[in-house]
Amino acid sequence: MPYHIGDRVRVKDWDELVSKWAMRKYCSQIFTVSRSGNRYNLQDDNGNVLSPDDISYMRWAFNDDMLDPVSDQVEPTVSFDELFAM
Repeated sequence: MPYHIGDRVRVKDWDELVSKWAMRKYCSQIFTVSRSGNRYNLQDDNGNVLSPDDISYMRWAFNDDMLDPVSDQVEPTVSFDELFAM
């Protein structure tokens, strides 16, 4: 599996997924992989793990085709020169 615990991933847009409607609320959001193996567990920035138990009558899991990697690199809003000119 390409993703490992601690990797940041984005759930693909709804139009990209061929999935159950139950996962639609997570589309385009960014999560952290908290378990990998034959399926992925994802957690939000507050530590809440998304769970198949969210919908008790339907079993689901995230797989490789549903996720895109996310870079944690952030573009600076102020240049180095501007920062020291302040």
